[in-house]
Amino acid sequence: MPSVQCPGCNRSINLELHEIGQTIVCAKCDTTFNTLTGETLQSEWLQEVQVPTATPEPTVQGPHDVGFYGQRVVDEHIREIEDTLLMQGEVIRLAITGFVMDLAKQPDPMGKPAGLAPTKGSAFRRHYLIATDQRVILWARGLIVGSATESFHLADLQDVEFRRSLWSGTVLVLSLPAKQAALACVHPDEGRAARDLLVKWAGEARHPKAPPQHGADPTAQLERLAKLYRDGLISKKEFEEKKRKLLDQI
Repeated sequence: MPSVQCPGCNRSINLELHEIGQTIVCAKCDTTFNTLTGETLQSEWLQEVQVPTATPEPTVQGPHDVGFYGQRVVDEHIREIEDTLLMQGEVIRLAITGFVMDLAKQPDPMGKPAGLAPTKGSAFRRHYLIATDQRVILWARGLIVGSATESFHLADLQDVEFRRSLWSGTVLVLSLPAKQAALACVHPDEGRAARDLLVKWAGEARHPKAPPQHGADPTAQLERLAKLYRDGLISKKEFEEKKRKLLDQI
């Protein structure tokens, strides 16, 4: 099994084949580095920009729409996603890279999640987690074998966990009604931000805001007001004042 030495604490770390040339996080000292070059990454991995919404949230200016885009997202890949994976009118809100993997429910005692393996796409190509205004899409890009795509509605996303694994670095675990899916080798800053946004958007999809309640029809209110006056429940002065206010609404 290949291994690499952490530049932060000089600890020897065993690597999976798909981790060669990728960015990982040392479980002992939290140093983030490339396993091939040994280059450490700055803590400011993301660039924040202001989003024109009522409630600002941490975002990154992407190649197309304003949304959350990871540092390793490629323009060409986003265009391919928009052309081949999105439905008409669907808009990308989040895009991060990693490795799409299957995840069993019981973790390994040594910190390796059970069933965590690059079973989809190629371990030598960049995979994507995409969130739109409607769905979450996992796109495992292929090389020799074909690419694999899985998608589900935001409302079906029950939980999102942010885990650290000795074997696969930072892992984003998505819990669905009948299974779990994972994106491994995610940059920690991107993983935390993506988790928070996905949990927020999934909650909004499950509990959509009710449309604003408008007042009753002024014409119907005038009819009820006239009945109150005929029944002697209000005086003529009260009737005229309320009628004037209702007429102003028409």
